[in-house]
Amino acid sequence: MPSIFAYQSSEVDWCESNFQHSELVAEFYNTFSNVTFFIFGPLMMFLMHPYAQKRSRSIYALCVLFMVIGLFSMYFHMTLSFLGQLLDEISILWLLAGGYSIWMPRCYFPTFLGENRWDGSWPSGDSVRAHLGSCVLSLSPVVALEIPPLTTPELCPDPA
Repeated sequence: MPSIFAYQSSEVDWCESNFQHSELVAEFYNTFSNVTFFIFGPLMMFLMHPYAQKRSRSIYALCVLFMVIGLFSMYFHMTLSFLGQLLDEISILWLLAGGYSIWMPRCYFPTFLGENRWDGSWPSGDSVRAHLGSCVLSLSPVVALEIPPLTTPELCPDPA
């Protein structure tokens, strides 16, 4: 098995031709399309400033995580390395966990978390669980593949 840092060590390869425009960048257009994350991240910080003043300043952390997604996604599409793939996917999960912990109504909040919610003070219980869980799964991603899928009831019954 190649090193997780090696070029093209990831099993995921998108439909774009590799190393077509540069010998250092595997997927040229996928790599440089992530520049928009660095444009919209600070723009969101600026536009969300009135909201952050009235509600929670933790919205700024989500904007930073948005830019981190752009950075890690750029690294992944540039190298197609396994490490880049993990960083790309974990940063997306961190943004989702942060968004849920800020905006999810308390009545829908998981009961095992209690009243613990990220109010801008660091660290909160749910954010610590999300970060520790993603770090553990990045050390051994096979564990995540062995978890059986959840069965969901049919949303629409068969018309038979």
